[in-house]
Amino acid sequence: MRGCATFSTAQPKVATVGIDFGCKNSRVAITDSLVVGELAKRRRLRMPSDVVFNIKSLVGMQFDDSYVQEMRKRVQFSIIEGPRGEAWLKVVISIPSFFSDQQREGIKSAGERAGLEVLEIIDEPKAAALSTTTIKDGNVVVFGMGSRSYSISILHVSETNIKIKAQVGDCSVGGDLFDDILVDYIVTHVMELYSVDIRGDKHAMTTLAEAVEEAKVELSSQLEATVSIPYLTSSAQGPIDLHFSISRSQFEKLVRNLVEIVEDKCQRILKESNLSQKDIDEVVLMGGMTRVPKIRSIIEKIFGKHHSRRVNPEEAAVIGSAIQAALIVEDQREISEETIPLSIGIQSD
Repeated sequence: MRGCATFSTAQPKVATVGIDFGCKNSRVAITDSLVVGELAKRRRLRMPSDVVFNIKSLVGMQFDDSYVQEMRKRVQFSIIEGPRGEAWLKVVISIPSFFSDQQREGIKSAGERAGLEVLEIIDEPKAAALSTTTIKDGNVVVFGMGSRSYSISILHVSETNIKIKAQVGDCSVGGDLFDDILVDYIVTHVMELYSVDIRGDKHAMTTLAEAVEEAKVELSSQLEATVSIPYLTSSAQGPIDLHFSISRSQFEKLVRNLVEIVEDKCQRILKESNLSQKDIDEVVLMGGMTRVPKIRSIIEKIFGKHHSRRVNPEEAAVIGSAIQAALIVEDQREISEETIPLSIGIQSD
């Protein structure tokens, strides 16, 4: 649901198209008709219980898994147990490299039920490297961070294949966790100022979460952002209008622990792969959270390279998937190797 791309080796052009004519938000509204993307995002403000988002983190899990039960407490839509079709379109689907066999099978089954012939499930880092790198023989770092997870992979790229040498990842640390910290900080601010706890108010919490996400994005290009919500909620004294300003440095202090987790993993993968900065030939970024200045500065500091600017980070994996699909369909040599299971390579403890 991140987007789709078309690619032809006969005409080497890549066109990326979001699900809702340019939208990359993986949100679906449950209504009488199908509503996705930006429209679903706006509907979430009015009907928070009817919009599903960040579904990737639930793929392949059982309903009674502890993570699913914990997530049920934090989201405004209902996660319930649930129901199954035939193929006419061929696709290559990119997934996080740390997905388990169960999650991989869940993605493949979802594609088949949607009427797709799944040619290959490709790891996102391989797809991202395929989309941008011009390295013929060298080591490429792919750092990806989205809303619910992050991964760091070191790949060896040659003229004939792309092989994952080492990888670490965490499906519990992503942009949403950064948002949650700022949301909690503002909730505490509102409580101290107005003696009102908005955590039980679905509409207020959903509105605040959307505004916080926008502020976080703004802080990637500005030194200060304001979370401004007219009539967030009400108190005994009347309506509460929220106007909360936060600087980039304040935000970085709030999320310092998360940043340190990422920094530690970057240092660890370099050490455990027996590589140094001089062995890294290119750095590729993947996912919207890689636009956060603090994340970028850590990556550049540890790996000693500025990231590749040839591809939009949000589009790297989907463009690479389209290229791989073209190579398979046009019966050319497949560039990526078989998917490497999580048990191979570096894992987090």
